[in-house]
Amino acid sequence: MDSTRISLSEAAKRISDETGVDRAAVTTSIRGLMDLVIEATAEGTDVDLGREYGVFTGVERKPRRHVLPSGDEVMSEGGRRLTFKAAAPAKRRVK
Repeated sequence: MDSTRISLSEAAKRISDETGVDRAAVTTSIRGLMDLVIEATAEGTDVDLGREYGVFTGVERKPRRHVLPSGDEVMSEGGRRLTFKAAAPAKRRVK
């Protein structure tokens, strides 16, 4: 396992070992949560995981002007991106 990343299967294994819930059920639950987060934020709805964890938000990005080394200018498209704002208790646990 990479020391800087936990895969979905590793997360499901850890949760399954700690809770006694079947690993397949845990994997399905994690995927379901992440699908919900993506779908809701794409529609403009925030997903609040509670006071202990934080909030997922879809943020609108403005189009930007870029100047190439040749002097030409191009515009990048705007769009939405997914952000996560960690709650204070989560931030304290990470420090």
